[in-house]
Order: sequence, then C-alpha cells, then structure tokens
Amino acid sequence: MIQTPYIKVDETGIYILRDFQHDTHLDFNEIIQIRIKKGFRLKNWLLAFILGILFTFGTIMGIIESLPRLNFQFITHSGIRLSLLLQLIPWILFIFSLMLVFHSVKTCQILVIDTEFESYRVPIREIEKDKKIEELILFLKDRVNLIV
Repeated sequence: MIQTPYIKVDETGIYILRDFQHDTHLDFNEIIQIRIKKGFRLKNWLLAFILGILFTFGTIMGIIESLPRLNFQFITHSGIRLSLLLQLIPWILFIFSLMLVFHSVKTCQILVIDTEFESYRVPIREIEKDKKIEELILFLKDRVNLIV
C-alpha cells in the first residue's frame, strides 16, 4: 500500500483523498489508463502565475509611489501608528505576490488517472521524495494501462 495526503493505492483500487479522508474510490477495472508525468503542482497554475505577476507590478508601483512619503521620525515619539502600518502594506503585498509567483511555477511528478467519465490529476511529490516511484510503477503496471 502506498499513501500520500492526496492518494492511497492498494490491492482494491485507488482512493483519491482529501485531508486523509476517502473522497473517491476507483477500481482498477474502471481506469482506462494512468499517466505519470512532470507537471505543475497547482491545477490552475497559469491563473495563479498571472495574478502573482499583476500583484507584483501593482505593489512595485505602490512602493515606488510611497517611497517619497516614508516618514519614520514619529516612531520615537509615540510608537507604531496607523500611518506606519499603511506604509508597510505595499511591502507585505509585494512579498505575498512573489510567493504566489514562486509557488505557481513549482513542478513535481503528477499522476493522471483517466476513467470513462472523468480525469483525475494527483500530485505525487511525497512518493517522489521517498523514492517510491519505481514501487508504484511496478504495482500499477500489472493492474492498469500505465504510461510513464
């Protein structure tokens, strides 16, 4: 049996998991083919990438606009105030947007399970990290049409 937070493979079939709870069970005779390929971790990676780039450019413009207005002299008099927090918001959004761009382009091994009516896309990066991909391939090769 091979298990990750997203998938569980055993003799009875393949379970698609959400938060380690069974969401969908697929018998091996329901599966048309399984493909193992390199792909993006996120399903809608292009949308996340575009939003991240837009946020990055927007926050860069906000940072450039706010640079002449930075004033740190009032900190010594009365501590952190609302104006300092308002000056830091573009910087926080900039960091968030860079993280969004970075995570949207990360790749890992993806298991694509094609059935008659639906196609499931499951990241198997934990199996890749544990170096159990060969074990998964040997297990699935006898049971389904496997394309590597």
